[in-house]
Amino acid sequence: AMHDLMTLGWSQNAIDAIPRCMRLPALRKPAEIWGCLYVVEGSTLGGQVITRMVKDRLHLTQENGCAFFAGYGQQTAAMWREFCGSLNTFAEDHPAVQEDIVGAAIETFVRFEEWVTC
Repeated sequence: AMHDLMTLGWSQNAIDAIPRCMRLPALRKPAEIWGCLYVVEGSTLGGQVITRMVKDRLHLTQENGCAFFAGYGQQTAAMWREFCGSLNTFAEDHPAVQEDIVGAAIETFVRFEEWVTC
């Protein structure tokens, strides 16, 4: 993301002034980490949509200012499927913590929403 901003002409001072998300989800156990990762990895799918829109409208690509949203590029769908397979295996092997997975995913969404709407 920082490289994208610099490519687009942002100064280091402007980048340093961007508010950081300080209220992160509390990840105390593996199930909560899986829930947070579900949100973070899932965002790579949305990034693919954004990448196409930015390329069409602003002519930005992974090389000239849109690397952050490009995620894993053409491997994004495959990486998402692999992640979901691993998550499902963990959840099936640990049914008692499935609520922790969901709770951490929800908390991650809430924290990100708080950050971007402040």
